[in-house]
Amino acid sequence: MAHHVKITLPTKINPEKLWQIISDFSSVERFSSSVKSSPIISDIKTGVGTTRKCTLYDQGTLVEKITEIDEGKGLKFAVTEFSLPLVSLVAGMGVTDQGDGTGELYMEMNYVVKYGPIGFLMGSLMMPMMMKKMMKSILTGLAFHAQSGETIGEEMPSSEKLNFALSN
Repeated sequence: MAHHVKITLPTKINPEKLWQIISDFSSVERFSSSVKSSPIISDIKTGVGTTRKCTLYDQGTLVEKITEIDEGKGLKFAVTEFSLPLVSLVAGMGVTDQGDGTGELYMEMNYVVKYGPIGFLMGSLMMPMMMKKMMKSILTGLAFHAQSGETIGEEMPSSEKLNFALSN
């Protein structure tokens, strides 16, 4: 059975600028502290079907393929190769225009955990907190990168620097 988690993060940043970064599918390495590199590995370089290979700082890898695009708003991608205890993982990421020159970021995941009933319990009880923490880090890094132009790298900047881009 599939599990669903979603978070939103209000920012002080123009939604068009946020979309420009999100829609550059190879740019995740600039704003995620987990991703060392994320080159496009498919013949399709933009749009549905674009595939990237994320090499993680912990030496793991993920292959992700865009499955849907809502131009200027969001995209969905399937994680097609991974070493996680999952049967499947589909994620979405995007921005909602708040009408005042700012954008609210969102990220969501639908996933199915391996290991039958035990996996279902893990997916219901433990994984949502871990997934939300990871997604918040990615979105906060995205907001910081959009605001500052700086690449995140393996370690997130200080909370003071990160909060500059967020509307709290």
